[in-house]
Amino acid sequence: GKIVVKVAEDPADNDLMMNELKTLRYLATEPGPYGKHLPQVIEDIRTQDQRAGIIMRFIEGVDLNQIHEKYPKGISDRHIVWIFRRTLSVLGYAHSKGVVHGNVEPSHILVSPSDHNIFLIDWAYSVYKPAATGQGFRAVNEKFSAPEVREKKPPLPQSDLYSVGKCMIYLLGGSLETNQMPAEVDERISRFIQFFVRESPQQRPSDAWAMYHELDDLREKVFGPHQFIEFQM
Repeated sequence: GKIVVKVAEDPADNDLMMNELKTLRYLATEPGPYGKHLPQVIEDIRTQDQRAGIIMRFIEGVDLNQIHEKYPKGISDRHIVWIFRRTLSVLGYAHSKGVVHGNVEPSHILVSPSDHNIFLIDWAYSVYKPAATGQGFRAVNEKFSAPEVREKKPPLPQSDLYSVGKCMIYLLGGSLETNQMPAEVDERISRFIQFFVRESPQQRPSDAWAMYHELDDLREKVFGPHQFIEFQM
């Protein structure tokens, strides 16, 4: 099948490549449904000039930036629900294994329109059990990182959830500055998403799995029984 080769531009960045490799291999040690949301490592490599690289299976999909370009005014909240749920699912798994992604942003969430799958990619900035290891955040994204990332505070699962909330606002055509969403978005879904982007991590959700199940219940209240609706790209 198709592959993708990811190589550090400079040997100074080899630690990031090795961190991603270690994280993906660690998350793949437990068989389960979450593998379908994660990049699959085939092999690691080293170039002649000592740059580290990873060979992975190619992922067919479009990232959230590409979706936003096609739908600048936002996609339907019906589609937001399944994208949000699947992202919460894979984050719930990672968090349960002690891993904080650390850099959730639109280019790192890939969507497969045909089967409604999502992939969470680019784990180079991930952090493992920060309370025990003392590891800190490795990247800051001005639009999507939580306030505690900029303040260089200890990494938390809540930080990933803040970033996911911002991604959903972005995809709905909302304002990243005010967190307001278009009037067409159901008020209950808007409130649910705004819970994720509160300034204080203590006031945000901390359990991605709990939010996954809560969103599942909310979907039924808003839209009724589940039905597959084709997503056009």
